[in-house]
Amino acid sequence: MKISINNKTLLDGLTAVLLKGKYPSGTSTKTRSISDYALLEVLDNRIEIYNADATTGCSYSIPTNNDVVSIDTGHCILDISKTIKYLKAFKGNVTLEVDDVIRFNCSGKSATIPLTLLHPHLDMINMVREIKLPTDDTMPTFGKKQTPFECKVLVQSALLVDATNTCDVTDTGLYNLDASDDGLCITSPSDNNESVAVNIDAIQVEGDEAGVSIAGPFANFLNSIVIIYMKDDFPILMISPNRLLLKAPRFSPR
Repeated sequence: MKISINNKTLLDGLTAVLLKGKYPSGTSTKTRSISDYALLEVLDNRIEIYNADATTGCSYSIPTNNDVVSIDTGHCILDISKTIKYLKAFKGNVTLEVDDVIRFNCSGKSATIPLTLLHPHLDMINMVREIKLPTDDTMPTFGKKQTPFECKVLVQSALLVDATNTCDVTDTGLYNLDASDDGLCITSPSDNNESVAVNIDAIQVEGDEAGVSIAGPFANFLNSIVIIYMKDDFPILMISPNRLLLKAPRFSPR
């Protein structure tokens, strides 16, 4: 596997798939990432960066262009923190080559780091990789039974960020998303009878009403126009340009 890529482009992708933020921890939250490892897959026309834990999976796509060149296709597992540390030592385009180790080369500078053999949550990553998005107006499906989602919501990512930032005052790291003809409502429940609710004007809502509870950050990963696919107490799928996020539902009193 071998690519030539602008170091900032790769840094942005690796930082994004960390999904770093506040996650539920006891009665409050703890700042962490979903995993410190990423699957980097080099294809002829794009580079895909995947990360996951037991309940969340994401992908970040980088199309090939003058600054991103796929030289030799393949895939590898990257230690994100270590890779970021070395990438920050370079400027401009970096050649990344993988065989029994990972090699970085840039304008006379070079570095070598060990190869990580396995991602700790490869099963979840494979679920993300297997998602097929329809090219017509039908809902995508998920799981071995190919169960279709029942609701589709289009919304501006900036509104999602504002809503989750508002909900974060409760410090729970929990979010209830409820979609209806009136739009999208995001609430953050709390065990001490405190809660926050934000109603968002959606660009479009299709299908049945649906509600899902999820844990951990999601809004800051997304950009531009976001498509959210939902079904009651079912995994939630969020898509924006070059980004995909899958979260398992959190089963708790709503």
